[in-house]
Parts: sequence; structure tokens; C-alpha cells
Amino acid sequence: MGKEVIYKISQRKDIELVGAIESPQHPLLGKETEKEIKIGSHLENVIERDSIIIEFTTPPATLEHLRIAEKKGIPMVIGTTGFKEKEYQRIKRASNTIPIIISPNMS
Repeated sequence: MGKEVIYKISQRKDIELVGAIESPQHPLLGKETEKEIKIGSHLENVIERDSIIIEFTTPPATLEHLRIAEKKGIPMVIGTTGFKEKEYQRIKRASNTIPIIISPNMS
């Protein structure tokens, strides 16, 4: 899904991709996207204040990124699947402080 998001963003003139992250073991880590955006492993290293986080990862990674988003006041679009009820409730609480769209089926 990440490649598709990067591709769609690259087709737009009014949206700029400022960073991409992957898991620490991913083979693309440290490489660059077609638009010369380096792929990192830590959200805090690539996120900018006037950004939005587009999230297609795992529940634990999403919850960590949610913590960062709340701290920095950054909206999120969450397409991650597999949350437990307690995790959904955590996301719901966060939506009181930052804008969040959650849709586990974006296909």
C-alpha cells in the first residue's frame, strides 16, 4: 500500500511527500523513493509540523505513531488493520485532540 500512496502523491502538484518510513528490517530502508525521499525507520526523523501521517503499518507501530502525532498535533489517516477493542478506544480518545480518519479497508 505504501508504494501506491507514494505514487498517488507524486502525481499531485498540491501535495508534497516529505518522508517515508519502513520497519528496521525492510530492504528499502536507507534507499530513496522515485522523488528522492529517503526511507527511514523513525517517524520523528521525517515528520514536519504541517504534515499528515498516512498510516498502513501494524497496530503496535500505529499506536506509537499516534503518540507522536498527538505530541506534535499532526492529523492521521489510519488504514492499519487488526486492532483490538482497547486499541480502537485509544485511537478514539486521540481523536478528541487531533483529526483522525480510520478505515481498515482502503482497497
